Amino acid sequence: NTFMDAKACCDYLYQSNISIPEKTAITGSSAGGLLVGAFLNMFPNMVAAAVAKVPFVDPSATMSDPSLPLTTHEYDEWGDVHNDQAARDLLRSYCPYENVKRQKYPPIMATASYQDTRVGYWEA
Repeated sequence: NTFMDAKACCDYLYQSNISIPEKTAITGSSAGGLLVGAFLNMFPNMVAAAVAKVPFVDPSATMSDPSLPLTTHEYDEWGDVHNDQAARDLLRSYCPYENVKRQKYPPIMATASYQDTRVGYWEA
């Protein structure tokens, strides 16, 4: 799972004395921004800062709306959450937007783009 892989990378950096959480940042763009958001919800103390460029942080809403461009083309990757309850539950379990908690997060810089054809600016 992508989120646990990212955590394992941080664990390796810290256990190998290559870095420490206070000097580590995470960054990702588009679907990589989803990784950033989910990672911060799950492990907010593992990094000192985050950069999310045009992040896909509300996949539940986007993948539930087949009228949006690319949604039906992405069913192979994300599942048909509009018609498949198991796919919907899985996506909601890590959806950054739906899993924000009342907890301390590191500083986050998120950017959006009016020109991005894959991730709407309202998702950043």
